[in-house]
Amino acid sequence: MEFKVMNGINCSRFVVAGVGLAVLAGLAKASELSVRPGQAPGEAVVEATGVGQGRVGALLFSDDLNRWFPVAATAETSLGYSEASGRGNRFFQLLETKPPRLSASVNWKTSLSLPSDNFLVEFKAADEGGWVPPGTKKPKGTQWVKFTVLMDDLSTVYFQNGNRLKFHYDFGTKHMPGFGGMTHMEFDAATLYHAGRRAVMGAVLFSEKQSEYAIQLVGQDKFPAPMVSFIWRLVDGAIDKPETLRGLYMPTYEQADASGAVAEILARHDVPVVSAQRWETGSDAIYSYGWAMGRLVFVKGDEIAAAYRAGELTSGDILLTDHVPAEVPRVAGIVALNPSTPNSHVAILAKNFGVPFYHEANASTRAELLGLARREVMIRLTEGWGINSSGATATLVALELELPASFRDALAKFKTPPELEFATKQNAGAFTLPMKSIKPSDTKLVGGKAAKFSLLRKYIPKNSPEPALAITFDLWDEFIAQRLANGKTLREEIDARLAKAHESGLPADLADALKGIRKLIRGGEFVESQRQAIVAALSPFDRAKKIRFRSSTNLEDSRHFTGAGLYDSYSGCLLDDLDDDTAGPCACDNTKPKERGVFRAIKRVYASFYNDNAYLERRRFGVDEAAAGMAILVHHSFPDEIELANGVAVSTFNKYTGNSFNMWSSFSTQVGATSVANPDTTAVPELVSVSGYRSSSGTTSRRATFESRSSLLQVGRDHVMKWKSDYESLQQLLEKVASGFSRYAVDREKYTLDFEYKKIEPGKLIIKQVRELPQPPELKNPTPVLAGGRTMLRLFQGEHGGSVFGRHRLKSLWEVRAMSRLLNAVGRKNSIVDTAAWTRVIGGETVVKENGIEEWDNHRFSTATQNNVTYLVDQWAETRDGETVKYKLSVGIPRWMPDRKSPIIFADELDWRLEANYKKSRTDYQQQAFGGEGLKKKKIRTDEIGLEGFDPDEEITIDDLLQERLAKGKGGKKIEVEFYWPPAPTGPTAGYTAPLKAWKETVITGITEEPISLKGWYSQTYAPGHHNFWEEFIFEPSKEEGISGEQLAELEDNDVKLIYLFIDRGRSADAYIIGFDDEARAF
Repeated sequence: MEFKVMNGINCSRFVVAGVGLAVLAGLAKASELSVRPGQAPGEAVVEATGVGQGRVGALLFSDDLNRWFPVAATAETSLGYSEASGRGNRFFQLLETKPPRLSASVNWKTSLSLPSDNFLVEFKAADEGGWVPPGTKKPKGTQWVKFTVLMDDLSTVYFQNGNRLKFHYDFGTKHMPGFGGMTHMEFDAATLYHAGRRAVMGAVLFSEKQSEYAIQLVGQDKFPAPMVSFIWRLVDGAIDKPETLRGLYMPTYEQADASGAVAEILARHDVPVVSAQRWETGSDAIYSYGWAMGRLVFVKGDEIAAAYRAGELTSGDILLTDHVPAEVPRVAGIVALNPSTPNSHVAILAKNFGVPFYHEANASTRAELLGLARREVMIRLTEGWGINSSGATATLVALELELPASFRDALAKFKTPPELEFATKQNAGAFTLPMKSIKPSDTKLVGGKAAKFSLLRKYIPKNSPEPALAITFDLWDEFIAQRLANGKTLREEIDARLAKAHESGLPADLADALKGIRKLIRGGEFVESQRQAIVAALSPFDRAKKIRFRSSTNLEDSRHFTGAGLYDSYSGCLLDDLDDDTAGPCACDNTKPKERGVFRAIKRVYASFYNDNAYLERRRFGVDEAAAGMAILVHHSFPDEIELANGVAVSTFNKYTGNSFNMWSSFSTQVGATSVANPDTTAVPELVSVSGYRSSSGTTSRRATFESRSSLLQVGRDHVMKWKSDYESLQQLLEKVASGFSRYAVDREKYTLDFEYKKIEPGKLIIKQVRELPQPPELKNPTPVLAGGRTMLRLFQGEHGGSVFGRHRLKSLWEVRAMSRLLNAVGRKNSIVDTAAWTRVIGGETVVKENGIEEWDNHRFSTATQNNVTYLVDQWAETRDGETVKYKLSVGIPRWMPDRKSPIIFADELDWRLEANYKKSRTDYQQQAFGGEGLKKKKIRTDEIGLEGFDPDEEITIDDLLQERLAKGKGGKKIEVEFYWPPAPTGPTAGYTAPLKAWKETVITGITEEPISLKGWYSQTYAPGHHNFWEEFIFEPSKEEGISGEQLAELEDNDVKLIYLFIDRGRSADAYIIGFDDEARAF
């Protein structure tokens, strides 16, 4: 490797670690570049000196002496830059420029202050947010400021006032020298591409809620990693911010760091590279509810098809992948490590079959999932309901290595596919039918898609494609019956190839056969009479515009099966079939070098009938191939250049009496022609929900709610479509169609529809598809199936569940390994607990009792019934200090399943209770609420508490609610308590009692020389009253890990065993010291 120093005509050669250095002629002769080895092994340091006064020196690098990119800049006389050596040559040059001068204006400045700069603009994503508890400050949404760095002055960042100038173009043409008068195209050419670049543009994004800021760079050409690092640090250096704010690099879609080079170089500066959806998808996103058991298999998104072909991924596996492509073969479940596209064809099919499909948002959980690869797991994605279960949940557990046969058999029965009901294809007596003669029930003639399309023409004729027609099954039947050169019909040849492929049973053989069949169909021919009939039917269409031919089988878009994404659609140009030659280019699109006629398109649609996934689904349902076929829906294509937005809506329609209804719609909308239905990128669409209602009197109302942004939106543009009018207008169109769909729905009172739509220039909304989405049925009184595995349990510190003293006495952590089983009469005859670890603090020491629970002293198993709930009870005894205490760990099987569409129940969803029976009585106290009779004392011999499942790795989030309590005593004594409630439930509630989520710190002052700080789990206990109107606390400093011996001695000297605190919210706070004799006295 070599570098070169060229000053004027002098040239010297040196060999230094693969770094090439060039000072090009034409610079000031005083300027010098040099290179030397750095301190780190393999590091090279490039230094520049002699930069002219009043000039900016910029160090540029190149790997090919053609394209040059900045890596350092200075307004001083010298600069330095270092990097590790890599492969190949890297050349550097020093560029000196005289920085331009911008006229002073309130529209720009060269520094930014976070978190409260007046240049910050808040994304106008929604008019109002969720409920915020009184007294809680509502954080602002994501805010932004745009910036520009001029190539003539790479030492200065110009931040623009987005409240005055929203777009880079506005600022550039108004204030940047040499940019005035530019058209949008000229401006883009000077800022978005490397060739001719005169400026680098970007934005600073700020999340007050997350205490993070991120820098984005805007460009169509990808910036090299060293340039990203340089610009990031330049911009970051111009931001005045507190140390508590964390800086990130958040690349736009075009700048996605696929290779990891940017992440590697920014990691040296402790700058994480994060997704553009970081602040939009902070929680799991569920695209399809359902449950499944299978082997968890990780496959990269671009390798899924190959893995399926090789048999490394099967239909019984749960796919774990970094990216979900436009088509995924049938699997038992899908877990995406990055956000996917809601309402895509993959998601729609998953919903149809009850295949669970979600994105895991938690980084630590994603790492755990990768560690579970190849393990058998159970996954269940559940819609929440009720006061305390308003959110959807995603649960995945690793199962035991050996599972009982009864367990597998029970699951197999639940997963047996139902018999597929569909309309057997029939002949219409013509190759085509005009849309006006087609009814929604004509699936048997023109397929489901074309038949349901007639509803769009009937109810929204101005907002659906016109002209439109359908090619019937008549043409398919004749085409598939044509004779081949070997004397067989096309149908006979297809059947023979499939039969041979099935003999081996190998996925690869079947995939090869299907590929050959598709090629065979594409090579088929139409006879002249068929061609003439099709050309005549297409006479209403513009011959010079592309025509879209869309698959429409008699299996898809039916009452029981959608077929979404299984088949393909193609465009064709009629002029290419009428010009009497086969020479290109395409007459409808001269960018295509070959002709693309309509008959070519029709044959390709026909060939898709034998797409791998399509054929496998028909085979799975036992469909007779002779009863199914391909018809085609025909209308004009929508050129990409006129497509402003596209999307998919899923709408649930509830019909009431007197023509009244409500309809809730979920819209997934993407910029331009980037497909939502068949996404082939990692771009995430905009998500919006709209609710609509019509009363029996005919009055209507609609409400649009923003959910999350599209990852393709540039900063400064808040929505893909016009907010809120486009979404409300779209909802109104869908309501018209949905109202008319009633007579064709499975359940005429409630049904779910899938719509595809576009927004085209000059702003017109077009609906191009409607179909019903069959919903998985609710199960009626299924026998619960317990999915075992590891479960962590702890004391539930919410309303109900024992006295605060009893809770404190039995406070413990449990790690239970439950055994999977069918919870029928046989499955209830013995304990579900395989092993358990029971952790407590006794006498200041952590005590763990573990191993198989059946080995514990005096263990016995029994069952009990309470309030019609069956409990499986493990009992044992423990002797300490001469007293034997009898314990019971009871597991209640709920009468109602957590998910009405699933038989699966997880161990942490069972009703766990811990009971202790004492020979010696214990002392309880309770202060009376609402100004009652004061402190009451009682003796008890039995404690019972409730246990709840928890995640030991769960951290406090910004949505958790910090609570502060204060109680004061005599002589300066006081108790300061800080703890967290979880976020309040969303949706309508009839009241709510918040449980404790985590302790922050309790500080007790005045009972020891130094204040006592409690942060541990065992030393503090909480018991709220109804709606948290009153609260009880127990503090036991001796159970605090790390408390000093001196303070323990002081507590003993001062006779302080416990502190009992009772807070009557809004009235009083009373604290009592409980001595070692269990007597209480005022704090």
